[in-house]
Amino acid sequence: MGHNRHHQPRPLTSCESCNLGDMASRIFVVLGMHKSGTTLISEMLHRSGIPMVETVLSGDYDSGNKWERGSTLELNKGLLGCHDQHSLDLPRTLPDGLSKDPASDRVRALVESIDEPLWGFKDPRTCITWPAWSAVLKKPRIVGVHRKLSAVVEHYSRRRGRFISRARAVWKAARAWSDYNEEVLRACASAPGLSVLISFDDLMTGEGELRRLESFLEVPLADARKKEHFHNRGGMGPWYWLITVFAFPLRPGRPQAIQRQLSLAGASHSRRGPSS
Repeated sequence: MGHNRHHQPRPLTSCESCNLGDMASRIFVVLGMHKSGTTLISEMLHRSGIPMVETVLSGDYDSGNKWERGSTLELNKGLLGCHDQHSLDLPRTLPDGLSKDPASDRVRALVESIDEPLWGFKDPRTCITWPAWSAVLKKPRIVGVHRKLSAVVEHYSRRRGRFISRARAVWKAARAWSDYNEEVLRACASAPGLSVLISFDDLMTGEGELRRLESFLEVPLADARKKEHFHNRGGMGPWYWLITVFAFPLRPGRPQAIQRQLSLAGASHSRRGPSS
């Protein structure tokens, strides 16, 4: 795995610019659940010549650099009214007092203010606000990324001491993981040929997903993966399965069903290829 140390997006060659210019849209959106690889994808796109942030921060993920465009991040937080909320406590839909049309007006104003011929953004909250974005963006290029349920749940529950606290964290994480990834699946399904669905776990353990993403982008992809940043591979005890499989309120087994859908959708994207 390599690491490109240049923080500014590299200049695209004339051939690469032509490829990007042929796309239906020159806006790239990275969609995925928190702790699922969206930061890595955003960094790789930025280092490959697609500006994903206004200003590059120093430091890495663990020091707070999430490779998020400030303006889109603040807009999403404003739409949801969640500036200080923990990621597992975010609302799952746009607030009742903010219908899709006013929200889309705010999205449209921001998009029109960005004076860049080619740009993108990443923020997991976009999975929630996607109805407002999708009403404005004209055929954006969507990069969906997902991570296995057990790894995400382990991240959120590992620092909880008592069983009840850990069980509550597991349930909240499994619910959020399911909601976010359902939206990722929906968004990718609505954009055949303009979307790709990437497994973060496979991306970090092999070359196939990297090549697939590179084929989708149609530009050489800067490899920013670091094995030492591949935390939490999802070793969970039997109580995790008890909660997420059998005791998931109202819809037992829902997370596992979504995991199967993600795997099937990823395989389908692989067979279709980026230009179908």
